[in-house]
Amino acid sequence: MADTTTKSTTEQGQLGSAARQVRENRSETNRESEWKAAKERGAEMVGQAKETVNQAYQRASESMSKSLDQAIGYGKDNPGKATLIAFGAGIGVGFIIASNFSARSRTRRMVPPVMNAISQIAKEFFR
Repeated sequence: MADTTTKSTTEQGQLGSAARQVRENRSETNRESEWKAAKERGAEMVGQAKETVNQAYQRASESMSKSLDQAIGYGKDNPGKATLIAFGAGIGVGFIIASNFSARSRTRRMVPPVMNAISQIAKEFFR
């Protein structure tokens, strides 16, 4: 009888070991399939992001191209006004650059009103 008890204990141990092995294999398979699914979802999200960026770039490029064409057309139709606008913008940019190099309060007081005036003039011309 002791021999039978030893056999049944050994068999139970082997069965338990086999069951553990099956559970571990399933667990590894589940982890691998989850990892593959996560990689696929990540790749899909990256693809969607690339597509969105490309579409935004295309829209911005088209808009800038139209604006440039309009500005060139306006310059050809109204060369005097375009020259004055460019001159005023140059003065404004010069004031801004000069204000960054020196700490004179006079320049700081002059730049905002001049820039506002120039932007209003440009706004009126492009209406």
